[in-house]
Amino acid sequence: MAREYTTKIQEMAEEGVISWETIAKEALCRMSEDEVEDMCVECDWITPEDFDDEDDWGEDDEDGEDDEEIPDDEAAAYAATAATAAPAEIGW
Repeated sequence: MAREYTTKIQEMAEEGVISWETIAKEALCRMSEDEVEDMCVECDWITPEDFDDEDDWGEDDEDGEDDEEIPDDEAAAYAATAATAAPAEIGW
C-alpha cells in the first residue's frame, strides 16, 4: 500500500498549507521517548555524549517507566502555537 497520508502531508507542506515545523512537532508529540531516541541516534543528531549524565542515557527512570510524557493539555497548547509557525525545512 502506498503511503497516502505521508505523501499528502508532504504535498501540503510544500504548498505552504501546513509548516514542516508543525508536522515535526506533532510527530514528536506522538512518538514514544524511545522512538525519538532511536531516530536521533540513527540520524546522528544527538548522541549519549551530548548529555551531561551519560549514566541515564536510554535507561528507564527509577520507577521503570520511560521519561516523562507531555501532558495532553500541554501538548495541545504546544500544537496550537506550532500551527502558526513559519515553515522550516527539515529534510524529509
